[in-house]
Amino acid sequence: MRKMLMGTVAMCGLSACTYLAPVPPVETEEQAYARQMQDSLRELGLAAADGMPVGSVQLVLLVESRGGLVSCQARPLSKPRAESPPFNPRLAKQLSAMCWDVILPPTPLSIRPDDGPATIHAPMIFPSVSLDQLKAQMRYTERFAQDNYLWHTVFKEEAIDSVGRAFFLITPDVEGQRQTCRVTLGPHPNQPYAFHPDEALRQRLEQRCAALKPHDMPFYPSPEAGPNYTVEVRYMPWKKNMTKRWGA
Repeated sequence: MRKMLMGTVAMCGLSACTYLAPVPPVETEEQAYARQMQDSLRELGLAAADGMPVGSVQLVLLVESRGGLVSCQARPLSKPRAESPPFNPRLAKQLSAMCWDVILPPTPLSIRPDDGPATIHAPMIFPSVSLDQLKAQMRYTERFAQDNYLWHTVFKEEAIDSVGRAFFLITPDVEGQRQTCRVTLGPHPNQPYAFHPDEALRQRLEQRCAALKPHDMPFYPSPEAGPNYTVEVRYMPWKKNMTKRWGA
């Protein structure tokens, strides 16, 4: 089984990562893969760091050749540096539960093992941040909570066999007692080939969404948010392993 040690994923939030390596003008397949992996894991880390605690973890992922996630577990850094913050058990627990929400690109042939899934070791650093960075990070946490809530309500009876994104345009009535939902399905950029249009699934999601009471949803918008809002939910077969429900 081949192992890959990624560069450190710094959870400094949005444009604050000034010390990250710039994207080269022409990327190799391996460089593009590492960049997509780091972008996906940074988004996951920002969502997991609710309140932005300081610490470090190493996420170990077992990934199939086409990007399917077989297992994921957070643990202490295997090779901590002197300047690395200490291992944070709370972050490790959060990431181990949330990492099933990640959609990764296919593994390049040059690093793909012959005997099964590839093992990816991703060190993740969570430094202290400013108040503005904390506010920006909270948007990732909120988006994850929205995704997670609808996954555990409207998707819970589905046997998912493809990879994609569902966009819910939700319009509650004035009293907040009923709502209409328009659902659009589309591919995810990391695995566009794995998306399959499914009109029956789209209709079922719309019906279940419309049956929810707006005020029961943890992200019911305030009046100034406008008459409708959109929630994106990523769906893929391995997400069934994400059993914890946030935002309920």
